[in-house]
Amino acid sequence: MNATNKSSSRAGSALSKSVAAGSVSSRPGTASSGLGRSVAAGVGGSSMSRGAAAGLAAALAADEGALLSMDKNKEDRAKKARFRSTKFEIRPDDVQQLEVDLGALASPILKANLFAKDFKKHVLAADALKNWVSNNPDEAVEPCIACLDLLLKWAVVRLAEGNTQTLVGVTGMLKVLLDLLADRDYRLSEAEVKVFMPGLVEKCGQPTPQMKAECRDLIRRVGSMYPPTKVISYIQEGLNSKNNRSRVTCAEEIGWLVDKEGPKVYAGSKCDVLAALAKLVAEPGKEIRAAALGALEVAYAFEGEGIWKQVGSLSGQQKGILEERLKTIDKDLSKKGLTAGYKRSAYDAQRQSQAVDSSSPGGTAAAAAGPGGGFNDAGVGHAQMGR
Repeated sequence: MNATNKSSSRAGSALSKSVAAGSVSSRPGTASSGLGRSVAAGVGGSSMSRGAAAGLAAALAADEGALLSMDKNKEDRAKKARFRSTKFEIRPDDVQQLEVDLGALASPILKANLFAKDFKKHVLAADALKNWVSNNPDEAVEPCIACLDLLLKWAVVRLAEGNTQTLVGVTGMLKVLLDLLADRDYRLSEAEVKVFMPGLVEKCGQPTPQMKAECRDLIRRVGSMYPPTKVISYIQEGLNSKNNRSRVTCAEEIGWLVDKEGPKVYAGSKCDVLAALAKLVAEPGKEIRAAALGALEVAYAFEGEGIWKQVGSLSGQQKGILEERLKTIDKDLSKKGLTAGYKRSAYDAQRQSQAVDSSSPGGTAAAAAGPGGGFNDAGVGHAQMGR
């Protein structure tokens, strides 16, 4: 048996064990570790009998080739993606083209399940990919990178369908995949983020706390592999969603990102995220008002009175609500011996220290990391494969 066949055989053997088991956990304590239970529950449902599901799992296990082959068309797709909007949209021709592009790279049995009409087959396909990546990281990493934009697009298509079992399966697969890429120092490209983030942001307003947490976890993983200064613009788009839960989640996530990264994430001349939040403080819904005010409170800890310049022109009602909230914050800070903007001096000192480090020998990489990142704001998709 030659080296290629041995590699394929190992992949098939690992897949046989993992699909038969129904699950391989990713990280302890994550929702994806319960994927096996979700699959087990799903296969007994009305749209697929238990026997049919068992037959499908056996067919996947018998597929002894690598699940994905190498692709050479990624750069061409990236060039086309530059002209696409960052707004969430799934067009019928996009799905058809995805089946052509990804289907050509997937093994026959995987392709049949990736694009089946039965959502339970989508769950099994996601589980198979997750386990292949988990059990064969060195074999899987290059094919996955070569078609990462397609895998992310497939994931968005399935998340948009709104099925809870599919959501569990797909988010579990994505977490394992992104962990593998992060371990190899991979940085997401603009094209990859553009096909993934709009859909993820739109669907982050899940009705259950667990699923909401899974989506937020994925957003944060993207933020660790792509400049946060650019990630925040995708999250801001979610403030305009028709799904109020998604709007609330995005406002909360902006607050988290500002707290983690500091003012740099909204300091760009084209960024008006604080102004967008301020316009939500008078919304009818209690939850979106609270989320927007909470995020602005985080920014107030850095900006102090300078926040008024950041939020821009407001209606009388919006300004009044924000003023009342800031007065309450000032009283609470006074009790602690603090004043508005108290985080700014520490943030500026840290940035200055990083600037000094960057001028010293060997200090460039450390300075590029910033308060919460591992790259500078001009990050592009790449990987160091020699680890």
